Amino acid sequence: TELTITPVVELEAPVAADTKVADLSATGGTAPYTYSLKASTGDNADFKISGTEVQAVAEIATAGNKSITVVVTDSKQKTKEATAQIEIAEAGV
Repeated sequence: TELTITPVVELEAPVAADTKVADLSATGGTAPYTYSLKASTGDNADFKISGTEVQAVAEIATAGNKSITVVVTDSKQKTKEATAQIEIAEAGV
């Protein structure tokens, strides 16, 4: 199974709660796939997964890079994880 995390480009602070920050997709393995954020890793506490989207849990007020680690599990319980950087620019720069 391969996991692809595609961050949204041109995010600017503040990022509102429930804003999509990345898309998730998987290939290989055996569908259906489930996605989860790896516990206690990077900035994962700032995000949640809804379907195939990574979203902000609450407003992210400041610019900067956030690191997320996502785990995909296929129907045969095979897992693969990937890490990505979510870049949040300062507004108006």
